[in-house]
Amino acid sequence: MRNFLLLLAIIAFGLSDPQKTLAHGIGQTYTLPLPLWLYLWASSAIVLLSFAVIAVLLSNHSPKYKEKNKVLLKVPSIFINLAKFFSLFLFFITIIIGIFGNQDPVYNFAPNFFWSTFVISFVVLSAFLGNWWQYVNPVRLIYSFFEKISKDSRRPYFKYPRKLTYFPAVFFLFAFVWVELVSQIADKPRAISLLIAIYAAFMLLGMSIFGPVFLQKADFLTVFSKLLLKISFVSYKNSRVYLVNPIISIVKIERLNMLLVLFVILTLAGVAFDSFSESPSFWAIVSFFNLSEASYRFVRTIGLVAMIVPFATLYFTFLYLGNLIVSEKKKMSDLASYYVVSLLPISVAYFVAHYFPLFIVGIQNIAMIFGYSLGFFSEINPGKINLALLNPTFVWYAQIVLIVLGHIAAVLCAHYISFKVYVSSKSALLSQYPVTLLMVVYTFFSLWLLSQPIVVSP
Repeated sequence: MRNFLLLLAIIAFGLSDPQKTLAHGIGQTYTLPLPLWLYLWASSAIVLLSFAVIAVLLSNHSPKYKEKNKVLLKVPSIFINLAKFFSLFLFFITIIIGIFGNQDPVYNFAPNFFWSTFVISFVVLSAFLGNWWQYVNPVRLIYSFFEKISKDSRRPYFKYPRKLTYFPAVFFLFAFVWVELVSQIADKPRAISLLIAIYAAFMLLGMSIFGPVFLQKADFLTVFSKLLLKISFVSYKNSRVYLVNPIISIVKIERLNMLLVLFVILTLAGVAFDSFSESPSFWAIVSFFNLSEASYRFVRTIGLVAMIVPFATLYFTFLYLGNLIVSEKKKMSDLASYYVVSLLPISVAYFVAHYFPLFIVGIQNIAMIFGYSLGFFSEINPGKINLALLNPTFVWYAQIVLIVLGHIAAVLCAHYISFKVYVSSKSALLSQYPVTLLMVVYTFFSLWLLSQPIVVSP
């Protein structure tokens, strides 16, 4: 235990600065009310305390639950049809306005809606409301439409390659993050709309060749939505909305594909890179490796790929340590494939903590764009956006709460996964010590990233 606390102290000292600290993502300079290391220690202590409570209350036996889902409501078919129509409307209007509308990103609906509203809403709604995306995915709706009007109900031309599995989804997720954070075209209306159209066309082509399974394997949004379903409180079946216990999904979890492990780690690394790449630390590293004169895209591409390394290394290292101290030895690939679900609450929590200020501004900006388009406003004035909810103190403490809650949920998920993986209760409990330490390290790192100041690229 003494070595455990010593390690925490080393990590805290390395990541903290007791002097002036600037909160990241707030939009203004902000000195934290207390030294950063106090926040790091307090947050980590809460995560450790949650583990102690879980270990005491829930470690006596392997959890078993009967699947009794409560029906919340039956969704009227007219509502489902309206949701589908609205989804298709937004899809086509985003492409049309982006390509043919005003190319000033301040005045164009496409980039504002896509980045600050759709992407953020997608992750939040998928985490809390289940796999709603399967019903309103515009690509799936378009494919279903052509399938219905086609007189030839043939089978797919080819069977989806088994060895390919989720590689396309991982590739497209990386491409999505790269476009957002590296490409320098994320705010170009025509470029974004064309990319959305090309991506949708590629998905439709793949589905016409391999069948609907192509969407399940290649579309990163579909894959992410299905993953988040494992920690959601809501599911859907036959137009009914069910309230479910996410613990049931954890208890029943099966081994996931290793590419899905990489997929989840990439979701963490992408948001982390968005924070880190705007900090003085990133550009200090760039200067250290004499890359200051290299192209902006090259430097940030290398940085994005490199950001995957610490998350993957920490994940596999602590799983290895957990496997090392138990009597029941498991394959590392099996452990990684099971425990990766416990990273999903962290991914969602960090994503929301990082991007909810953008969402608050984005919603208001879209309202202004609509008002301008309909003639209610003579111009779009960003100065009229209400920033009251972006009070630096509120944002910082909201981010802390989100990060801590996400890691506590991760500890709880890891607990149930341990009882799924190991037969012995003793082995299940022992394996959780390194996993909990992993959550503590992730807590330190997440809060440290959010606390970094934003700088302009040299």
